[in-house]
Amino acid sequence: MGMNIIPGQDPGVMQVYNPLSRGTELIDISDWTEGPMIDTEAIVAGTAIGAQQQLVLFSNLNHQLAPGGAKIRGIETTMTRPNQLPAAWSMIVTDIHLGILSDQEIPIQQSRLYNISIFANFRVNNQRTEREAPMYYFSFPYGLAGAVSLDGALGPVERNLTANGAVAPSAQPKRVPVLVNDNMTFDMTVTFGRAIPAVIPAPAGPAACVTVYLTGLLSGYINKPLM
Repeated sequence: MGMNIIPGQDPGVMQVYNPLSRGTELIDISDWTEGPMIDTEAIVAGTAIGAQQQLVLFSNLNHQLAPGGAKIRGIETTMTRPNQLPAAWSMIVTDIHLGILSDQEIPIQQSRLYNISIFANFRVNNQRTEREAPMYYFSFPYGLAGAVSLDGALGPVERNLTANGAVAPSAQPKRVPVLVNDNMTFDMTVTFGRAIPAVIPAPAGPAACVTVYLTGLLSGYINKPLM
């Protein structure tokens, strides 16, 4: 994702869309830092998903499908309050990624999630943005490394970024950067087009806590108070 520099302007100036004014503006991001905002929703092994069921990312600080418990800050979420950035933070969202992760090395039928119709819709101040499309449009460019077990395999296999289909930057859709301030609300609704009897088989014994995580990641530039 380029800096979207406007000809005749100083380097470090970015043109962004402001949902409040519903227009574009120029922002000097020379003192901003690159960083992500992440959020997850947990799907416990054996959980069935119904057709048209929805998960809303960046909205709930507890897991919606997991049996209770808050998300682990900094690992499963960077959110400190529902639907809003931390106080005094601003972010220019340049891209959005959706990925499916697990907390254990088990046979995960990831293809059952990727191959059905999953639709995502990112909203700021209850306005739909251009970021509204099937899940594969928001490809997750961070692959697994090391020995993992995927797609129902009986044993772990060696995987790397290339084998997991790391997305080339040139293949990423270019989107208009969107400004999000701490007084704006935002979320990402993920809709499952078809029913899934169980994302992964319900294991027996100690492994019964196995969970699949649907992870949303907003990448871009963040402006926050100095600590």
